[in-house]
Amino acid sequence: MILWRIYTERKNMADILKYAIHLFPHNGITFLHSLGIWQGSKEDSLIIEYIGTADDEILINSLALLIKAYNKQEAVLITSQELLTHKLI
Repeated sequence: MILWRIYTERKNMADILKYAIHLFPHNGITFLHSLGIWQGSKEDSLIIEYIGTADDEILINSLALLIKAYNKQEAVLITSQELLTHKLI
């Protein structure tokens, strides 16, 4: 399993939520509000977390590109981290 994260500016949340639900209709996705710094300026940030597989890379990239274009951002960061274990209790 892979923990995917998208780091972006926190704006247009309603539309981003719609995009995420459309791309991941049957999966869980987490939205975390955070504070970030981009090029020396503070900004409200959003971290989107999704636990999936390497096969989800295309969907993750699609969501990040939609957010980047919609929010007119210079960059959106995607990270991935292999999970050794996970439990749903």
